[in-house]
Amino acid sequence: MPEYYSSIGEAIGSAMRHNARMAADLAAAQRLTAQPGAVAPAPAPVDTAGHVFREALLVLLACMQRGVLLDAEWTLVREHIEHLVRLANAASE
Repeated sequence: MPEYYSSIGEAIGSAMRHNARMAADLAAAQRLTAQPGAVAPAPAPVDTAGHVFREALLVLLACMQRGVLLDAEWTLVREHIEHLVRLANAASE
């Protein structure tokens, strides 16, 4: 995934494709674990670069800009921003 996007639409599209992949993976994992004797799949690798985190924040901010952010998503926006502030503070120390 690139570090930047040429437009907000491109960023949102990328985040939406990522979310669709995550939903499909979750559905597949749930089907596997619902079968008797099934073993849960290994967890996904940690995104150390934070691309997924930033893409999710871009989607939330786009929803907020359009005025379609759900009440539950306001909490996510706040958590994302607080996380970014903590990262910035840790980097400056």
